[in-house]
Amino acid sequence: MAIAAITTLGSAGLVGATSTTAGAVAPTAVRAGFDSSTFAGNDDASTPVALPFPIHFFTGDYSSLFLNNNGNVTFDAALPTFTPFDLSTANRVIVAPFFADVDTRSASPVTYGSGTVDGHPAFGFNWPGVACFDQISSVLNRFQLILIDRSDVAAGDFDIEFNYDQIQWETGTASGGDPTCQGGNSARAGYSDGTAVNTFELPGSAVNGAFLDSNPVTGLIHNSVNSTQLGRYIFGVRAGQPRTPTSVSTSITGGGNSGASIAVNTGAPVTDSTTLSGANAATASGTVSYTVYSDAACTTAVADGGTKTVTSGTVPSSDAVTFSTAGTRYWQASYSGDNANSPSASTCGDEVVTVTAAQLLVTSITGTPDPVTAGNNVKYTVTVSNTGGTAATGVQVVDTLPATTTRVSATAPGGCVGTGPITCSLGTVAAGGSAAATIIVKTAANSGGTTVTDSATSSGSTANFTTHIVAPVPGSASGFVSPGGSIDSGGANPARLTLPNTGPGATVTLTQRTTGNNFCGGPCNGVATFVSDFPGYPDKNHPVDLKLTFVDSNPLSALLDYALSTIYKVRDDATVGVPVPDCLDNPNWTKAQKKAAAVRRLLRIGTQSGIANPAPCVDGRTVTSLGHGKYAVTFDILFLSDDGGFSR
Repeated sequence: MAIAAITTLGSAGLVGATSTTAGAVAPTAVRAGFDSSTFAGNDDASTPVALPFPIHFFTGDYSSLFLNNNGNVTFDAALPTFTPFDLSTANRVIVAPFFADVDTRSASPVTYGSGTVDGHPAFGFNWPGVACFDQISSVLNRFQLILIDRSDVAAGDFDIEFNYDQIQWETGTASGGDPTCQGGNSARAGYSDGTAVNTFELPGSAVNGAFLDSNPVTGLIHNSVNSTQLGRYIFGVRAGQPRTPTSVSTSITGGGNSGASIAVNTGAPVTDSTTLSGANAATASGTVSYTVYSDAACTTAVADGGTKTVTSGTVPSSDAVTFSTAGTRYWQASYSGDNANSPSASTCGDEVVTVTAAQLLVTSITGTPDPVTAGNNVKYTVTVSNTGGTAATGVQVVDTLPATTTRVSATAPGGCVGTGPITCSLGTVAAGGSAAATIIVKTAANSGGTTVTDSATSSGSTANFTTHIVAPVPGSASGFVSPGGSIDSGGANPARLTLPNTGPGATVTLTQRTTGNNFCGGPCNGVATFVSDFPGYPDKNHPVDLKLTFVDSNPLSALLDYALSTIYKVRDDATVGVPVPDCLDNPNWTKAQKKAAAVRRLLRIGTQSGIANPAPCVDGRTVTSLGHGKYAVTFDILFLSDDGGFSR
């Protein structure tokens, strides 16, 4: 991605390298002047040159340098070498706008001298139409190096500026070039202190044809760094460290979409992410600031995505930003704060968020059961509808949860997070469509006699549902029971238990407690527990699997005698089945009743066992000692369908 109004160089090559780059102008990069002195025409010669201001470059302080005819300057020794090589192996401090075999014996010589750039003292070197070896002047190069004093920032600071107006050749014939000085060991451009860690070369260095004017993509006159002028490449040097070109690549995420341009609905959170590239990207520090603008020129900021610290080249994503009104927003990421890297920014207009209002409404909240016994669960279903003409993406609903309740579970197409409030992602809701989230909460044990209100909001639309909470009554309980869940009625001598329809094949665990000899209303000849009919279980292949536990401090044998005699199934017409006087097979019994009687005999259950019509089937019994002479007896009972059939 291009730097704002600047064509940038990435480690993989030239980026945004055409004359259509925003703000860039035609290649007239070479600055006038800087030509008060002439370096006589030569081949491979060098000359020392005094600088009018001191500079601090890498670890050295310099007031002079060596001008080398072959397109470079060095600071610690002359360099007569004419065939370009990897600058990291130069074994000296070098700045090379175009390191190749320059021959000025038959063409314009190199000139140099003082001047100013943007009000700052500067010293420049011109290669104003130079030929290549061996005195081939049918192709000429015109380029320039300027060192700009930036002691206004700090003593010794300066800028390096490479300017290119014409590059027609890349290699001398002694370096493998053809008669038009192309091919072979091609030119290199960059700077180095002779070590790999402090070396930067322009992408295209040593690549045949990369720097030539005839290459509209990577040619030097067709690109720029830190400048709107094509052919101009500026590198700031601060505290001795050159700032290498750094590119900022970005991607926006929101509403289930990501990329350079996305569409989201009002209320959907949007984040921006950034990746740095460049020679020093892997070790980059500094900060990246994320800003949202209302205009494509990025002049009017409307939101702040935060400023994030860069650590070892890793850039954290922005803070999430939501938009309450429809419209187009423009994101920009700006990088700065590292002396080893040039500041850069994403181009305004490269990241576009189109925000639309999809007319989302929380059309309903239902709660079941209502009322609920304190200490038990309630299930809320929140439905969000899209009444607009376009699909809504990244739809979310936020449920605040009623007071005195706690989250048990929450489900939605895109998942839910949080414990209160709970945020559920509903994904995409088509125009005219709807989506729902299911939230199960547990009411507080001491909340009987109160009401609680569940409130849910999506894109500004809110709906409520009020649940009535009743105090526990011994033997009676109401609450939502998920498959495999449980409900505890509490109390002594239970009267009636109402269980919700939890779906075919679900296991409901029901705990009954009793004390003393009043377990079944005195002598065990009364009905202690009614289990209501189960809507949704008319199919004998999907009976209700009920685990019923009795707790008592009676002697274990008495508990076993009492327990099962209390179980009846109430039919749809609320009539109780006729008890059978004993467990002997009756010719009129159904197969299920016979099986139940056989199991009871096997479990040595007392002869006063009453059997409803149709009969429950006792599949197993578990006795647990609770200590101090107290026991719990659990029966695994399969309630059959009303047709009296049995299937397991």
